[in-house]
Amino acid sequence: MQTLSLNGTWKLTYRDQKLPGNIWGRWINAQVPGDVHLDLMNAGIIPEALIEDNTQKMEWIEEKDWWYQKTFSVENLFKQNKVELIFEGIDLTADIWLNGTKIGHTNNMFREYRFDVTEFLSEGLNVIDVRVDVGFAAAQNKPTDRFEHCWNTWDVRRFWMRKATQSFFWDIAPRLLTCGIWKDVRLESYESAVIRDVYLSHTSKEDSADIKFEVELESFQDGKEYSLSAEVKDESGKSTASMTIPALEKGKHCVELSVHLDSVKLWWPNGVGEPHLYQVKVVLHQGVSAELSSKSLRYGIRDIQLEQKEINSKESTFTFLVNGKRIYMKGGDWVPEDSIYARITKESTYDLVKLAHDGNYNMFRVWGGGIYPSDAFYDACDELGILVWQDFMFACGYYPDFDPEFYEEVSREVECVIRKYRNHAAVGLWCGNNENMQMFGEMQIQMNDTIHYGLKIYEEIIPNALKKLDPNNLYWPSSPFGGEDANSSCRGDQHVWDYSMAWLANGSKQLEIWGFADEDHKFVSEFGIEAPPNLSSARKYMGHLPIYSESHEWYHHMCYYAVGLIQNLLLRYYKDEEVTDLTEYTLAGQMIQAEAIKDVLDSLRSKMYVCSGTLYWQYNESWGHTGYAPLDYYKLPKASYYYMQRAFSPINVVFSAKGDGIVVYNDSLDEIDATVIHGIQDFSGNFICREEKKCVLKGSTPIFIEDVSPQKEMDPKLCFKFAEIYAQGKRIASNRKFLTDFKELQLPAEAIQSNIYRVSDCDWTIELSAEKFMWDVTILPEDSFTVSDNSFDLWPNEKKTLYVHTKEPMACFRPEIISINHYLGGNNIE
Repeated sequence: MQTLSLNGTWKLTYRDQKLPGNIWGRWINAQVPGDVHLDLMNAGIIPEALIEDNTQKMEWIEEKDWWYQKTFSVENLFKQNKVELIFEGIDLTADIWLNGTKIGHTNNMFREYRFDVTEFLSEGLNVIDVRVDVGFAAAQNKPTDRFEHCWNTWDVRRFWMRKATQSFFWDIAPRLLTCGIWKDVRLESYESAVIRDVYLSHTSKEDSADIKFEVELESFQDGKEYSLSAEVKDESGKSTASMTIPALEKGKHCVELSVHLDSVKLWWPNGVGEPHLYQVKVVLHQGVSAELSSKSLRYGIRDIQLEQKEINSKESTFTFLVNGKRIYMKGGDWVPEDSIYARITKESTYDLVKLAHDGNYNMFRVWGGGIYPSDAFYDACDELGILVWQDFMFACGYYPDFDPEFYEEVSREVECVIRKYRNHAAVGLWCGNNENMQMFGEMQIQMNDTIHYGLKIYEEIIPNALKKLDPNNLYWPSSPFGGEDANSSCRGDQHVWDYSMAWLANGSKQLEIWGFADEDHKFVSEFGIEAPPNLSSARKYMGHLPIYSESHEWYHHMCYYAVGLIQNLLLRYYKDEEVTDLTEYTLAGQMIQAEAIKDVLDSLRSKMYVCSGTLYWQYNESWGHTGYAPLDYYKLPKASYYYMQRAFSPINVVFSAKGDGIVVYNDSLDEIDATVIHGIQDFSGNFICREEKKCVLKGSTPIFIEDVSPQKEMDPKLCFKFAEIYAQGKRIASNRKFLTDFKELQLPAEAIQSNIYRVSDCDWTIELSAEKFMWDVTILPEDSFTVSDNSFDLWPNEKKTLYVHTKEPMACFRPEIISINHYLGGNNIE
């Protein structure tokens, strides 16, 4: 097989859809993969789309037909028995010509398209023309009245279009209808046969395993004999197998072979064990000649199950078992990294996944309102031990499964997606959609809806395709899903928004964010609360405009659920007066978010395995705004990132949701001899009560320890509960809980001692200490440096060392260090 990449520089122009003869009259350079917005930016025709309110000035782009053109040369030796032109992704509706002959049409941004161009490709110069638009043609003259009861009906045409739902406007993204050849383009030329696909599965027994290869071949000639070889290797060695394939007729064929492995190393989630990967290669030969075709990939040996044990007649658990071991899932919901999807790079994807790994995540839920991430995402998750709950791209709506053409297109998409990602060790659960079951249940009550349009997708198309193509992974019909009431806390997974959003409707749970864990949720796959952006990030996306203003542009960059929320939170939980200082507003607003998340994570973790997982909405951002994510659009962590990192620690201690003790747990495979110290101390470090207990921490086996009774009187405004775990003389985990509302606390005045030492041109250490309790000590974030920890407490007489790396060499490094005590402290404590 030979490959010719057609990526790189193309030409781009447009025509007006309403006046087809009206040609722009200008060609500009375009990059493929890319997007017309990026090309227009690079040409200086439009400004950066995602700053100020620029997206609202670019809707004219939706109304054009965009024309790509590329001239390329093909050598005579390239043409063999068959040549295909492959578009890995076109957004969205496109017509394609090669040398003046129309060869194909596309109408789905989520799948690959292959066109046989054997008869149309010429030796020497060739010309490809592609006409593409945002996709409204797919909905033209189609009924949309059936979708008026859906959620997020900003543009009901979206349900007919196989396009990222968030592009039409969402609480996490602006309206920006992307358009263009957004993934790779190439030619492939085949001699007599090719490997079309490989599916790997395994059976294991004790320490050994057999890896089964199901190889799909296509032969372009009759009567040819082939040989197939398979290799599995890692640093300890390799195992191989081979077979001779008798003479094949033209067409597609499936053959099987297996490779035996002794002393197998398993793939484990982050924090449990190593995510071991084997290098796998399959090669097709014709006789004893050179290889015709090959496939290389990485494969992790792991088994996954979903345990749903009956608790009582109404409730059951929802626990993931990996390699037979119960795993508490900790993570977040992954959304597109950019609102212009072609701008996402392999490097940026890896960096984001690595930050999650370092934040002790072991699961992502890929949200069904965005895009299927790139191969780089799944490769990184494989490598770093992060399981993927993979939504199919259907969100918050009805879908026209009654339309035969739409039904068939979705069937092709589902098969393409499963084939593309099924061999990844990280992909553990396929999910039919985001919130469609929950939405239909509510529409039955509110609007008397009787037909769930789209149900055939989740009950027929997807499960049938998985049964055929990926029978060993899990399938869940929707998220949330739990039976008759899709979002019931009794079974399945839950999206819990009652507490953080009820204030919008003045509900009974109005901002009672510390009552969240009173309910026995089984697996929380969404919950969230908004916080201010980092100041340095806000300055970027506001451009030359003032930040934290009452301007149209400021609110344009704000999740619509966040309008008024943060000041409401600050008044309720922080101060009885409006916060006007920008640094305080940012620090306190992020602290409230972080403390709320910490409380939820700790409380639900204390109930393991009644609750078996918490995934935060959402992990990352598609653009700069005031929103939920612990990482902003520029990958700069907020306070909540560090709070979650500590809460997700594989070895940790949390306070019981019942308030009667602590729960100590160990997620790893190792037993740990530990000492647990817990009790109550005041802000000056005087112990009200203290207990020391020896424990053996076994994997997946939480230990409950009752509270120790106070030995003397205490004032809850001056004290906090504490708990620590020591192993081999070193503190490996700690936690604290206040005994009264934040506004009641009488914090000491801020007094933080700091020393900064230069290690090299780009590396520094910061040594911090405090004689009294300092709450939420923060090195104010800037994108010019990274810090090993942030937004932490300094306990009385504690010393802490931080490690800083700057992007550029610095002669002097003096970051701003500040705590909540700076604003609320000042009470003298003896």
